[in-house]
Amino acid sequence: MFINRFIELLNFLRDKEMPELVCLRGDLHYIGLGTETNHLKAYKCYEVSANKGYDRGQSNLGWMYEYGEGCEKD
Repeated sequence: MFINRFIELLNFLRDKEMPELVCLRGDLHYIGLGTETNHLKAYKCYEVSANKGYDRGQSNLGWMYEYGEGCEKD
């Protein structure tokens, strides 16, 4: 299945720590595409991406804080 190969590629590239890919991985965890829904893992991916200065990662992390998804509501 295509999504499984895509997840494998993201796992391989995860070690490169490209913030765009880390953020995309967070999206997959958030919606449960190719994996089970896991908001804590999504939060961690967005946090790494945001800390590397990626604007979408920062936005997604802020959204999670606003709504208390994967973290305490702030």
